[in-house]
Amino acid sequence: MSTIKPIKAVLVGNPNTGKTSLFNQLTGLNQKVGNYPGMTIDKKIGSFKTKSEQEVKLIDLPGTYSLYPRSKDEEVVINMLSNPLNVDYPDVVLVVSDAINIRRNLLVFSQIKDLGIPTILIVNMIDAFDKDRADIDLKQLEENVGVKVVGTDARKGIGINDLKELIEPTIDGYEFQKSDYVFNQLEDGERHQLYTKAIGIKNTYLAWHWYVQNHLRNQLSDDKKTKLEDVEKHYPTEINQTICEEIVARYKAID
Repeated sequence: MSTIKPIKAVLVGNPNTGKTSLFNQLTGLNQKVGNYPGMTIDKKIGSFKTKSEQEVKLIDLPGTYSLYPRSKDEEVVINMLSNPLNVDYPDVVLVVSDAINIRRNLLVFSQIKDLGIPTILIVNMIDAFDKDRADIDLKQLEENVGVKVVGTDARKGIGINDLKELIEPTIDGYEFQKSDYVFNQLEDGERHQLYTKAIGIKNTYLAWHWYVQNHLRNQLSDDKKTKLEDVEKHYPTEINQTICEEIVARYKAID
């Protein structure tokens, strides 16, 4: 997929997964720091090239545990990943997990995958995994989660070149598929079908986030906001309960 324009990639993951070390390994000295528009939150940007000399622009997003933000830092993640008109909207998302806490880390991965963006799962700190237990079977994990998986040790530079070479094939071969993680109530419920129709998109899970996260509605036209409000009036939803059910359903699938 060698193109003149840089590929736009973002690093996402829970705090303390080695995301910053991975960013430094990928970008080296090609880094700069700014702020997100209207926010006093650091925006770390870097770049690197693949083996085919394709340039990749990489943004290290703030750490987050899920796509339901509890701070302004975490809001940055869903704001970017829910808005294709955002200047930094990615061609590919690199989700960083760590080998020891992979169950917890897979929650945000499963949510991002269901937004319909090409995704690569990185299992970082792979060397720290207790060798007295069975190793993580990366190939089996890849089959289960439905995306390319790469093991890395960001501190030692292990797996960095493998990761770079997955980026172009992931974008080229991408085809959105509903995963086992998709919350069935969102996919099948009449109300949720109305959300997608009101906003004019097919991805029910993305429409759900626009519905429950008021700050995201600034991305929509006035007409679409009005249509969503009409759905709210006629089909009220127990939002917190639905979010809890989603999280439980995702962890069941992860287990």
